[in-house]
Amino acid sequence: VEPFVTVGQVKVLCCSKLGLTHSDSINTLGLFEYDLGSSDSSDALDLDVNAGLRFTPIPLRSKDYLGDSLVWQSRRGRKYKIVLKRKIFLSGQHQFEGQDLLFRRLCFLQAVDEFLTGDLKMETVGEVAKLAAIWIVHRIGRDMPANAEDLMKLSFIPSHVKEQLKTEYWASLLVQHSEGLIEIAREVLEVMFLEIVQGNPMLGSHWFHVNKMESDDVAIMPVKVQQLPRELLFSFSCDGLHIHNVNRYELLKYKYSDILRWGGNSSSITLILQQDNDKAKYKLVLGSSQTKGIANIILDYIGALFKGS
Repeated sequence: VEPFVTVGQVKVLCCSKLGLTHSDSINTLGLFEYDLGSSDSSDALDLDVNAGLRFTPIPLRSKDYLGDSLVWQSRRGRKYKIVLKRKIFLSGQHQFEGQDLLFRRLCFLQAVDEFLTGDLKMETVGEVAKLAAIWIVHRIGRDMPANAEDLMKLSFIPSHVKEQLKTEYWASLLVQHSEGLIEIAREVLEVMFLEIVQGNPMLGSHWFHVNKMESDDVAIMPVKVQQLPRELLFSFSCDGLHIHNVNRYELLKYKYSDILRWGGNSSSITLILQQDNDKAKYKLVLGSSQTKGIANIILDYIGALFKGS
């Protein structure tokens, strides 16, 4: 990668190669940096003071130089890949009908990935089984195994719910929900999947594992903030920042207008927060090796919301 090539230029090149031409669709896409684990490089720098926190995809900003990210990962001794997928989901933009076929397929594959990793949680077992059945038929069609054990080995059920029911029951649900799907075109199956998930508020959210650190502002923090556990999950969507515990139970929510300032370094980030009912501004200090991603998505969503207003 040439040092002067920006993330935005690479995105435009990728979209051109894929044949994507609709500007509104292209503007919602972005490049993401996926961590693939240690490269076991003997000269890698020991820069990670937040070892133990799980890595999630980092959204890159269009104006940043792609080479900077690649050099940073190399210095840290990490393997990585760069992925093109949808970055911005604004309210009212979850509808997928009438969009370019290829763009819709990208959104479908992204939704499947979020479903399987547990980032996109569904309310009922029936919804999980329906989505899994659509994905199975989309992938293997008539080659779908008849044996329950072979069917469950295919890993079409998200791991966080797979243990809730017996293998035989999951298999019966998958067979039941897959009836009639085999004759349906793959493009229609993609629309069916997206229609089920498009109302989920977590669709397209950006997740980060962080540690809550000591802050000088403990005395002026609201009690609900003081009582937050050390290990947290942050998710960012069009309506702001959602703070969850490790089991993905939402504890607090902030609009982007509540985040007054933010800044930090490669291992920690400080958010200056103040909600309407808070008496004072306060600092929430967080440990993370993905502070760049947190800052990037705050900026990108504020910019997208400003343009859309």
